[in-house]
Amino acid sequence: MYKSIKCNLIAGGDQVFLPTPSDIQFGKERICKEQRAMDGTMIIDMIAVKDSFELIWDIMDSSNLDEIKELLENKGHTFFQINIKMELNDVIAGKGSTVLSESKLANMAKTVYLSDFTYAPYFIEGGFVWKDVHIKLVEK
Repeated sequence: MYKSIKCNLIAGGDQVFLPTPSDIQFGKERICKEQRAMDGTMIIDMIAVKDSFELIWDIMDSSNLDEIKELLENKGHTFFQINIKMELNDVIAGKGSTVLSESKLANMAKTVYLSDFTYAPYFIEGGFVWKDVHIKLVEK
């Protein structure tokens, strides 16, 4: 489905060009205020529904992860501008067994905050890389 994906994050004067993700998932995030009444009944006020983006890398080297962590965790930024450029392969079924393939470009830019950031070390040949890197960003 994705022919290519290019992303960058900007916060303040800092910018990181992300390595090409293995996958990107789009979703919706419900922003709610939850509390309990005196009798224990749950009260939920729906505030908004926002777009979410989860960028996924099967494997990432340490220098890339360190650069991303520096921007997302250590620079003190709350909000980030994400720019995503995707080239999509759109497969269209024609009559009979004919299949046509079109390439389409999709660009988007959103102001987001970091919702979740997970990664695991993977040791190989005396060194290591990071695997299963997931960055979940939610629209401001």
